[in-house]
Amino acid sequence: TVCYCWISQLWGDNPRVEDCPMFYFSQAGCISLFGMPYPFAYMPTSDRYSCEQLAAGSMAHACSGLCAVRRRRGLVLVVLAACAVKLGSPLWINYLLSFALGGPKRFSGPLERRTRVWPSARQASSTTPSILNIWAEIDRSRREGAAACSELGLYSPDPVVIVDEMLRLELDFGSDAFLRDLHRVVLAFYGSPAAWLGIPMLLDPGHPWTRAYCDKVIGSPTWSPFVFFSVSLSPLEPLLRSTLAELAVEAPDAASVLGRWFEDLQATGDAETQRLLHSFYAQDAANTLARKLSARPLEELLQHLLSKVVAHIFRTACAESTLGLSALHRVDRYGQNVLHLAARQGNTHMVEVILRSLPAEDRLAYAGELDVDGYSAADKASSGHFLDVLERIHVVISETTSQAPQEPFRHFSHATAASNGTAIGDRPDISGGWSTSDEGAVPDSWLPSSGDASDIDCVPLSDFRWDVFEKHYLRLRRPLLIRGGVELSEGLARCYTRDGLVNLAGSHEICAFDLPYADEMCGHAPVVKTLHDYVAFLDGRDKQSFAQSLSYVFVEVPPAPDHPLAFSTVMPKLFQGRVQQLSAQFTLGSTLMGSPMHHHINAVNSLMHGRKLWLFQPPSEQEFRRTPMYEDMAREGGLQSMLRCVQGAGDLLFVPSGWGHGVLCLSDCIGVAQEFDLLEPEFDDYEDSFLRLSHA
Repeated sequence: TVCYCWISQLWGDNPRVEDCPMFYFSQAGCISLFGMPYPFAYMPTSDRYSCEQLAAGSMAHACSGLCAVRRRRGLVLVVLAACAVKLGSPLWINYLLSFALGGPKRFSGPLERRTRVWPSARQASSTTPSILNIWAEIDRSRREGAAACSELGLYSPDPVVIVDEMLRLELDFGSDAFLRDLHRVVLAFYGSPAAWLGIPMLLDPGHPWTRAYCDKVIGSPTWSPFVFFSVSLSPLEPLLRSTLAELAVEAPDAASVLGRWFEDLQATGDAETQRLLHSFYAQDAANTLARKLSARPLEELLQHLLSKVVAHIFRTACAESTLGLSALHRVDRYGQNVLHLAARQGNTHMVEVILRSLPAEDRLAYAGELDVDGYSAADKASSGHFLDVLERIHVVISETTSQAPQEPFRHFSHATAASNGTAIGDRPDISGGWSTSDEGAVPDSWLPSSGDASDIDCVPLSDFRWDVFEKHYLRLRRPLLIRGGVELSEGLARCYTRDGLVNLAGSHEICAFDLPYADEMCGHAPVVKTLHDYVAFLDGRDKQSFAQSLSYVFVEVPPAPDHPLAFSTVMPKLFQGRVQQLSAQFTLGSTLMGSPMHHHINAVNSLMHGRKLWLFQPPSEQEFRRTPMYEDMAREGGLQSMLRCVQGAGDLLFVPSGWGHGVLCLSDCIGVAQEFDLLEPEFDDYEDSFLRLSHA
């Protein structure tokens, strides 16, 4: 049966082992059925095999194990004969003759390129130097982490066990195959913040593989440092929506796991780690009182922990590796080096490590390098308002050679943008049948102070140019309001009118909350209505009851063409073909409804009808709030420290990744928020890049 599965799936020649569709089944089958690992574990990765050759070798190896364990030579011969007839392959005939004449033998032909002869299955458990034992330790830690709390991505393999096991391997520690396995182990440790401090133990300069890893992996031109230098809070996702006190009630297992991890960090004795832990605890207490979540102290703690790993790699493990140190000088497709990346993320600790890892005479030129758009690392820090990073860079370089424009919106030309639709703002009736009365909805002090009702850059559609937007806003992560940027066909525009929506999706049930996703964030029960009934609810609100009825529709629409709200998944024309849409949220509400301060990846927000007040926080000040936007503004005097703008009917608003933002409806409002990513990422995934190279 195994033979049939392999053979029936084969076609053509493939450049890599993993390209064969049954490769992983083959390795699992060899282990589970015959007690022996797959035979390709330590073959030189520069060799190329066809799927036919791999299947032949797999089956011969498996039959060898079967013959050794079961002593069923006759059965083996029958299986091999059937395979030889089916494929008519000289490889199979070779293996058939091999078994017929001499029993299980070392492979010949193309698969003779292995570096090791595997023992029989009876010997494998005690003498085979297999990387499988290392993965058993990693899998054990992952299972224990998932069992303790499935919501957290925390696990911590024992680096001592893994190092001891690797030292027992009778292999060439400088071979591509071993380094590929070691690289996967390092990536497994990188996947959990709780395991980061184990990486220096894996890459101790005294280990026989460390120098080769620095030269061949980190020094490989396809290994990119950009992902490795990035900090993600996703493994600690529960802390992005709950305080420690709330977690102790809502998810006691998660609180227990985090508590043990924080105790382990405290026990390291590192003064900076202890300071950042204290800062995190203080912010957590403040978050509890203010009913908001500022994750910046937690992010700074992770940035420090990862910077310690990077410092070990470049200043200890690879200190004598010219190839390894060259990784600091690599740039992404837009000419950004790792200092640009660290500055954009506000990672003061990483900036310090990067600069100190360079010779003193090189630091000035390195800190002043510009990307293809003319921006320096200091410009990246400034755009996110990361003043600590800016100060650290200015210690090295007092004056920047930046070519960044002070007013980038002036680079938009006055050429008319291409259009295949009509901007909603140009239509005779821009109300769409919705109520547009917003007189006195909020105090004047809550509105922008500038004359054009926007504290952020603003450009009319007629002046918009994608190349300027991509260069000075999208890649730099700077918000932009495009007046009249919503262009819809007549048919699509009708879907957002009051009558059009009711006719198209009136019977569709929706969930409304006083703040989006309140069921997940606060445990609030939704108000469930059909769209027809919800529109009637909006009609029945009066000015005196606005603040008591804040149920807002903010629902994610799946990419299904038969969904009643599928029309809201259509990207704005200005963005079509230029970005990859990741999600779409349909929004509908009225005066004083909205979304509290929050942040996420790049998003474009289209307002078809109505007026919205937007507030913004730069990445250095981002936070999640869990109270309705109107209540926050009323309690804190309109949140006067924040930037703001008013979005009108037909306006398009770009909110960059990491920028905190909140919205308050000033009238009936209907629109859509669409998160997206670049079609071409700034940098390739370093794991895939190196592994592709190792199979080339």
